[in-house]
Amino acid sequence: MDGMDSTKPTGAAVNFPPPLLFLMLIGVGFSLETFLYATAGLLEGRLLGLGWAFIALAMVVFKLAIQHFSDTEQDVRPWAESPELIVDGIYRYTRNPMYVGMGLLQTGIGLTTLNLWTIGLVPVGLALVYVIAIRPEEEYLTGKFGQPYVDYTKRVSRWI
Repeated sequence: MDGMDSTKPTGAAVNFPPPLLFLMLIGVGFSLETFLYATAGLLEGRLLGLGWAFIALAMVVFKLAIQHFSDTEQDVRPWAESPELIVDGIYRYTRNPMYVGMGLLQTGIGLTTLNLWTIGLVPVGLALVYVIAIRPEEEYLTGKFGQPYVDYTKRVSRWI
């Protein structure tokens, strides 16, 4: 025995906090912008308004997802145990609203700061979060909830 309590429930095998990934990519985007000078100055006003709309939408998505976890007394951390399958509320429209929200937020920050690199790195962030978090979460939820989770994945898209 390695000293760990084998009776303690565990969640998905997610070993890296997904929000940190998106923050790191925002930093990479700003670094690339600084060093490579890619700007969108001519579209500044339009992009600024669009960016704030993306940020506002991200905040709504986060609020709905986090509130639903709170209402059902579940932990939002993906490596924590999931005592019940959540399939209502915002989870009727996307299986991963928090990750969708992170992508929306990164896009909004890129638009409001006219940083095209940050926007361009959104698909990279979503692909990486799929590998480091979503895939392990889906394996865990399939193992824990079986056919009800499989049925849910057939009804609701992973993203939107």
